[in-house]
Amino acid sequence: MRDTRAPGDDSTARPRSAAPLSGPAAAIKIAAILSFVFLTNPHAAVGERVDELIRNFDGYLGVGVFGGLWAVCLAGMLTTSFVSTLWLRFVLALPLLAGALVGSAYEDAARVEIDYDHALMLREGIAHAGPALRLYAGSVFGAGLLALLGAAGILLPMRSFGRFSVSGTAPRSDVLRRVLGSRRLRNVLPAAAAAMPIVLLAMVILARGGYGMAGLPVQHKLPALLMVIEMHRWLRGDAERGPLVLRPDAEAPPAPHVVLVVDRGVRGDYLDLNRVRGTTPALLGGRDRIANFGYAVAAANCSTASNLILRTGARPADLPQGVHTNPYIWSYARRAGMRTVFIPGSERPLAHGMSFRERRQVDEVVRTQGGTRRARDLHAVELIRNRLLRSEPQLIIAVKSGISREASSRATRLDDPYGKAVASNLDPFFGRLLADVPLDDVVVLYTSDHGQDLLDDGSWINCSTSGASPLEALVPMLAITRHPAWRGRFAAAAARNRNRTSHYNLFATLLALFGYDPAHVAERYEPGLLDATEAEYGFTTGLVSASPRMVIGSRGRLPVQRIPPAAFEDGGM
Repeated sequence: MRDTRAPGDDSTARPRSAAPLSGPAAAIKIAAILSFVFLTNPHAAVGERVDELIRNFDGYLGVGVFGGLWAVCLAGMLTTSFVSTLWLRFVLALPLLAGALVGSAYEDAARVEIDYDHALMLREGIAHAGPALRLYAGSVFGAGLLALLGAAGILLPMRSFGRFSVSGTAPRSDVLRRVLGSRRLRNVLPAAAAAMPIVLLAMVILARGGYGMAGLPVQHKLPALLMVIEMHRWLRGDAERGPLVLRPDAEAPPAPHVVLVVDRGVRGDYLDLNRVRGTTPALLGGRDRIANFGYAVAAANCSTASNLILRTGARPADLPQGVHTNPYIWSYARRAGMRTVFIPGSERPLAHGMSFRERRQVDEVVRTQGGTRRARDLHAVELIRNRLLRSEPQLIIAVKSGISREASSRATRLDDPYGKAVASNLDPFFGRLLADVPLDDVVVLYTSDHGQDLLDDGSWINCSTSGASPLEALVPMLAITRHPAWRGRFAAAAARNRNRTSHYNLFATLLALFGYDPAHVAERYEPGLLDATEAEYGFTTGLVSASPRMVIGSRGRLPVQRIPPAAFEDGGM
């Protein structure tokens, strides 16, 4: 049979189905994808992240890296949309569409940008998806419409783009034809290009200790966060909580009501008891009820990690496994015959690293109400007071909403925004606590989840994953009580251990208050506040659920060795 093809015609190598997409159709496809990205990623969050990078991190270098990550994500999404094999394009689009659907619905319902903690809560709450869908149907419906827009853009039929197909058809170039001649290879390359942004963001999450996702596309961000979470679960296994090997001392006196208040982002040197700045005069007026342990070291420079360590009593040498295997403090309290109450300073049903499994060990979870952080914290005092009216001993853990980054408008002699924010929140809180909470049969322990590194421009930093300043872990440590059996003991311990305590000392202190034998407690946990605290402590950075890095400091001399002495004199600290 005679060959009627023109010289150089290679139509047998390019099937008819490989016709390029028309210009208008390609424009519609790209417009749909860009609209999908724009509508699911609030530009305010992107702008805030750029501003934060310029002020607090690596300046314009950080902005360049941030922009590069955005470019990689957009390129990966466009690559996915131009894959010619429909089934492969559909498979590659699923994580992006699911990330946009779930992430956008969650952010709209919770009014927060999704991060590692929120993604972990989503993962923990899979079993409760039904009630959540009914409760937030409006947010889910809106996110579903956006996901349909993205699906239309990504799955719009096409086989090639211009002369060079992304997959399914070999390019005209002889060199590229030889390289990409295999259909299997032509499918692998776009799949790798589409998956690369998710893998890259997962690497950033690991490098930044669970952070660094602010302002990035939710389409890739949520799948990357879930990938890291599942990797952590696989690496550490499904560890079960250890047994309760300790038992309360039968001869111990009746346990008092115990209240642990964990503030958020309050530095130890901003309480007037440690350094007079005019922030908390209410504390100065209640000194007769307060045992002040001075400066203490937080377990971590980030909130969730500190709260998890506080509730599990994990020792530095046991991290990270101890966070996942130690019994919760709730279990010990219930064994001692105490009722357990949790007051989270958050509007979320689960917060501060609490899982559904841990939630089942708490008798009552009650959330604060109020339009501002200050209002919610004052409501927390009311909730504590009302529950202390019960006769049975209770363990109440209250995590405050904490101080706001917006400077307080309250008239004060302070010039720094952080000091104004501390004064606006803490002074009314302690004034209400000391006036309203009956302290004759109550022991209140107070600390903060972490400190802050204050920069010259007025911005605050914590959660650093490298080169973390010890100021990010500088927190207060107070015991407040009028209890006749405990008041003198805490006062003597505060004099002996001033500036020598850590979050790690709180778990054993709680067990002592519950009535457990201190000798047995010392075999499994760090010394309590009432014991001599001789060991050095540090604070963790990064993900406590993975392999946190320890920044070991001289615990007793943290404010002296790690901070220039002149900082105490000129207000630089």
